[in-house]
Amino acid sequence: MRNGVLGLLGWMVLWLAGCASVGTHAMVHPARVTPRPWRDWAEVFANPVGVRVTAFVTGEVLVGPSILIEEDNPRTPRALVVERWVPAVSYLIEHPTQGAVLLDTGVSPDHGRGCDYGVSPLFHIRCRAAGGQDIASQLAARGIAGRDLRYVVVSHLHGDHAGGLHALLPRGGAVPVLLSRAEWESADSPIRAVRGYVASIIDGDYPIALLDLDRAPSMPILGPSMDLFGDGSIWLLPMPGHTRGQLAALINAPGAPLMLTFDAAHLEANVALQVPPGFVVDHDDAVASLARIGRFHAAFSQVEMIYGHEPAQWAGRGERVELRPR
Repeated sequence: MRNGVLGLLGWMVLWLAGCASVGTHAMVHPARVTPRPWRDWAEVFANPVGVRVTAFVTGEVLVGPSILIEEDNPRTPRALVVERWVPAVSYLIEHPTQGAVLLDTGVSPDHGRGCDYGVSPLFHIRCRAAGGQDIASQLAARGIAGRDLRYVVVSHLHGDHAGGLHALLPRGGAVPVLLSRAEWESADSPIRAVRGYVASIIDGDYPIALLDLDRAPSMPILGPSMDLFGDGSIWLLPMPGHTRGQLAALINAPGAPLMLTFDAAHLEANVALQVPPGFVVDHDDAVASLARIGRFHAAFSQVEMIYGHEPAQWAGRGERVELRPR
């Protein structure tokens, strides 16, 4: 009887979470561009674009031992199967002619109530952040408001990547949020809660541009690759597995390109050992995405890899890190 009641309560929670509003979003299209017909990545990297890349650590989330890396995989070192605090990072790309693009928004601001998020009792993610650490506040300190951005690109809609949308893009704004169509359809679902989505995080009325990235031109190793501005500066790459619409990004900056894996690879060990994250919605997709990233990294060792939540990459570097100064 008790199990039956708990099961009924669980389905009620799912139903209520699925009924929650995700806002009224105008569906728009990003500006049309005619991309250069690139032959391969060597040609792309021979033509870097003078973008400035700044990373902002917006806070930290506490993740369980089986989230960042597959716990029962024989290649997984036991030392990585631990609960730990990991950074939630947002990236500002300042393009010399196309304006500023923000990749991910990190966690929500801490207004004295904390920045935890979840759907009780299904999941609860603990979060910690200092006052003014959220992305809206950090950009404002640099004289940049949300309305000044050309685009906000969201790798996926979990709270540690999309939590800053509300504060950054007040209601009635015109800055489009770009994400994959697969990601939006997965989040705008009655069973969104079991996939890790919280309706209140993505509620709003900011315009959304859904990207059909599977139709993007195919590039060597990585497959479908969207050249956002057509000049080879910012590439958006479908890397499903952690979520159905998970994206990675490739920034063709001077000095050396950057690959932002986001949650296709939380840790350096995911790629080095070819062990997928522990929390995935499609294991086969997660393995395939990780394999593409691994092959790309092996072929282009000059590309600096920035992983989704690798603590070692941010330890002691502060809340703002200039990855590629202009």
